Amino acid sequence: MAGTILDKQRSKFNEDEAKNLLEWIQLLTNESYSCDGDSYNFKEVLADGQVLCKLLNAMKDGTVKKIMKPISNFNCLENINQVKYQSIRRVPPISVLRRCQETRS
Repeated sequence: MAGTILDKQRSKFNEDEAKNLLEWIQLLTNESYSCDGDSYNFKEVLADGQVLCKLLNAMKDGTVKKIMKPISNFNCLENINQVKYQSIRRVPPISVLRRCQETRS
């Protein structure tokens, strides 16, 4: 059963959308990483939460006060928790849409 669920998730992954998203994040954060859209690279770039924390700070300065270096699972989890918390509490969805429109113009 778990294999069926994983296969279904893999079939829904869109490499073009992943590539576009990574390029957009790179544009906003000025970070340097591979924007290849395959699922392995997508996970590797975003898994430790650093890039996502930097994205939140690019959208609104000072949103994430301390971005942890991924030296342990705990630090990665702290980054991900910051992203979850801050994206719900601090970054209004409309600001995300406006920023996205500005970068594509």
